[in-house]
Amino acid sequence: MPNFASIRTYFGLVLAVLLVVISIIRKHRFDAGYLFPAAAVFFAGINLPVAAYLCYYGVNSDLNRTLPTELKGYEPYMAFAGFASCFVCTFGIVTYFQKAYKIGRRR
Repeated sequence: MPNFASIRTYFGLVLAVLLVVISIIRKHRFDAGYLFPAAAVFFAGINLPVAAYLCYYGVNSDLNRTLPTELKGYEPYMAFAGFASCFVCTFGIVTYFQKAYKIGRRR
């Protein structure tokens, strides 16, 4: 059974490969310039599961009681960090997919 780290990696890889495939299909060629957006989408994709867990941790009161006491009192901050990270990563992923889907004007 895959652990959390491998799930994060698979999620990021699927998003990055999907972005490159969409770029190649829409523009009918491969360009080395597709690799930077793919890397950005990969890193944003590996952060999405962590952000979702932080959101879940911040709003789930049962989980808060079972975890170590060093984190007590920081639940609102962790939930906000999760929401902010989720928003930024999702916004970045959507922006790169929109750019990959758009076909540039030919002169």
